[in-house]
Amino acid sequence: MISKDRLKLVCRKNWRKITIITKDSINNNWEIMVVVVFGLPGSGKSYFAWRLAKIMRAVYISSDKVRIENFKQKKYSEKSKKMVYQRMMKVGIEALKENQDIVFDGTFYLRKIRKMICENFSALSNIYFIEVLAPEGLIKERTQKKREFSDANYDVYRKLKKTFEPMRSPHLQLTSSNENLKDMIQTAMNHLRLNEKL
Repeated sequence: MISKDRLKLVCRKNWRKITIITKDSINNNWEIMVVVVFGLPGSGKSYFAWRLAKIMRAVYISSDKVRIENFKQKKYSEKSKKMVYQRMMKVGIEALKENQDIVFDGTFYLRKIRKMICENFSALSNIYFIEVLAPEGLIKERTQKKREFSDANYDVYRKLKKTFEPMRSPHLQLTSSNENLKDMIQTAMNHLRLNEKL
């Protein structure tokens, strides 16, 4: 288990008020896995990420749930989104202290947010990004329906689509439909080599 006094807290402006995980702090447990499931609203990423986390027996950290649990209103301003991601990182650090695998679920629409994951979990050798996509028509259909944890409607989707910064480094991309969840999970498991570990 990770000793709290061996973790270094750094406080910087913008996106950087989180804990840095060092190689010394994880006691050589290189098997810990961090999976970041990202994509635009309505892509199907949240249901996929939740199911994947259950299979992995990992801690599931959802931006929608963090927003609900920590903020009175489901706002999507730049300030509120920054606070949500900061809180997600802190929850992730707590999970890592217990040597638990983590599945992050959020849009992660900017490169600097994705970079934050890489920088602050850089001591781990198992960091994976999975992007979930969906056809425009299906996204419109999904975002027009009321969902349990997300209020991101089609207008929010269109705004985020304009500012979304594509991931340049190699990563797994999955396209969701209403019928292919099982295939998506299997592809992800093969990519993460979970079949060898479970």
